[in-house]
Amino acid sequence: MKKIVTAVILIAFLLGSVCAVQGTKLGGRVGKSSFGKEGCTTIIVGKEASADSSVLLGHNEELGDRTCMHIRAAPRMQHEEGEVIVTFFGARVPQVPETYAYVTLIAFDEKYVPGDFAAGINEFQVAIANNLAYSKETWLRKMHGWHVAKTGDILWTDFMQIALERAETAEEAVEIIGWLSEEYGLGCDPGTMFGITDPNEGWWIEIGWKHWVAKRVPDNAAEMRANYFRIGTEFDLSSPDVIDFAIEQGWHDPESGPFNWTDAYGDPRGWGAWNYLRHWRVESLLEEYAPDGISVPEVTSILRDHYEGTEYDQTNGYDYGTPHDTSFRTVCRDYTVESFVAQSRSRMPPEIGGVMWTALTSPCTSVYIPWYAGITSTPRAYRIGTNGYNKESAWWAFERLSDVVEKEYGDRIQYVQDVWKAFEEEEFQEVKEIEEAAIELYMDGKIDAARALLTTYSCRKGMEAMELAIEMASTLKTHH
Repeated sequence: MKKIVTAVILIAFLLGSVCAVQGTKLGGRVGKSSFGKEGCTTIIVGKEASADSSVLLGHNEELGDRTCMHIRAAPRMQHEEGEVIVTFFGARVPQVPETYAYVTLIAFDEKYVPGDFAAGINEFQVAIANNLAYSKETWLRKMHGWHVAKTGDILWTDFMQIALERAETAEEAVEIIGWLSEEYGLGCDPGTMFGITDPNEGWWIEIGWKHWVAKRVPDNAAEMRANYFRIGTEFDLSSPDVIDFAIEQGWHDPESGPFNWTDAYGDPRGWGAWNYLRHWRVESLLEEYAPDGISVPEVTSILRDHYEGTEYDQTNGYDYGTPHDTSFRTVCRDYTVESFVAQSRSRMPPEIGGVMWTALTSPCTSVYIPWYAGITSTPRAYRIGTNGYNKESAWWAFERLSDVVEKEYGDRIQYVQDVWKAFEEEEFQEVKEIEEAAIELYMDGKIDAARALLTTYSCRKGMEAMELAIEMASTLKTHH
């Protein structure tokens, strides 16, 4: 009987559709195929594995074609008793009396993707990123006729916003996300996972629909995720019935050995070269950088990678076109909408120690700008833009540059990367002085002045980078 039920569930799954496979013209989180080109990449570096005792969270976000991203700073807020959060799919989540301040990367319209929150860091230096994954538990959702989602589900971005607003530690964020999964259920995606960090540790949480497991990253480790579950037999937290439910569904036989989350809940069709090549490449580079401690620039270089110098580099040093248009799915893509490295540092006040080094659009043609957890605003250019070109939008300035480079990648990329390399090297020198000055103000009790200093600096660098992107695009179109 169990085999018959499983077969029915599988047929329902194959006939159904999920919002994660919308075509790129409509936005979408995966693109034209359920298992293929698109999908995010996330890296966590523990404090003993990093170069300066930071905990690092690196991420490339892929939401679909022309998903303009904004950068916003949200303040701490007080809420009335009885207030509720109404999520994308209509779940009504009780609001807490106070929500925390955060800086977020957010899509221009939650209906376009669907979803908006793509990443963020809050005032306690809790940072979060999301990867789509594939779970057997989606089969059950489809058997009930909920091909996309049912009223009351939680969208991937709802998890992120609620966790950023409420969590003071990474572990607390995991517990909040786990509770939301159990109470309401994941909507839209066929499965999901989050990388979460704070100044002391990093965590992975992987979710099927209403079941989940979470694992703490060892302090001396650097780990990554593409778009497939990787937590196996060892985990630190989970939904209470995660093993019993798997046994009930016939996904785990207790007599066959220890419970393995990936084997039990992971959809095996989600595993392929588009996933395992990224795992191999990112882990190889992390291992290469590990002896001296992994730095922010080294994580950004990984996020810009296209398998250069390996047997999977099909461009021969960019002689054969763009590295984004090859048969091997690379880490950096031409449809990456934003990339960031969140840096959380316990040795500094949280407003200063937390910073998101963020590049808009494809990181190989863009530049990483530091946005501090303590900033109070962002420039208007970083808060506007839709899926249509807007010359006043920062995201579109970087997207236009990416498009120009893509047309003659081999001839143009070195010029752009040389300019951005010099810009970033200057930033890494400047932030040392800015942070020292901000800490001095903070210790003197002038916290507002410290935040104003950080805000001014981040906004200035953001606008300088936007102007450079516009200038380079014009130069390349005219002279190259």
